[in-house]
Amino acid sequence: MPLEEVPVVYLNSEGEGSGVQANNLAEFFTLLATDQDPAFGRYAERSLQDREQTKRNPEFLRWLEQHYHLQEAQYPNEVVRQARLRHPAVPLL
Repeated sequence: MPLEEVPVVYLNSEGEGSGVQANNLAEFFTLLATDQDPAFGRYAERSLQDREQTKRNPEFLRWLEQHYHLQEAQYPNEVVRQARLRHPAVPLL
């Protein structure tokens, strides 16, 4: 598969929640832009206003928009759900 079509897999050190996270690298960037760590493969259900950003996340968001015309995922768990539906052959660990 071309790199831009390869699914991105999350591997938790405890094995909890590991599995496909995104359909491709671009989708994974939108998940990174949410500035959250998935807990057991799931993102917290918080509004954009309720989230604290790390110091460099605004800079990453600008870079992502300027270079790839991407923004943060509004519904990160839906991105993960859709990716797992599309790539069922990648086993959840």
